[in-house]
Amino acid sequence: MVLSNWSAGVSQNVHLQHNHGYVLRVIAKKEGPGNGYVTLMDCEENQEKLTFTSCEEGYITKTVDVFPDTDCVRIEIGETEGSFYIESIELICMNE
Repeated sequence: MVLSNWSAGVSQNVHLQHNHGYVLRVIAKKEGPGNGYVTLMDCEENQEKLTFTSCEEGYITKTVDVFPDTDCVRIEIGETEGSFYIESIELICMNE
């Protein structure tokens, strides 16, 4: 997926297994000025944000562990300027 306009954005609601932790893993690169970001938020206003800049060369893998308080989260993808290239986004359930 490529976002090449600051007003472009993508979001999706995802239903989860209750009381489980997850790993959000994103492989992406940013070209030009500004930032690219992937934000995960739950209905309780908790959020985690992965930010990509052009200072990072090539495709970069970033991860964050999340423990949502609800069984539904929203993933938002956007950028502030330049181009943001997303190779993959995964939300992986942690084994107990």
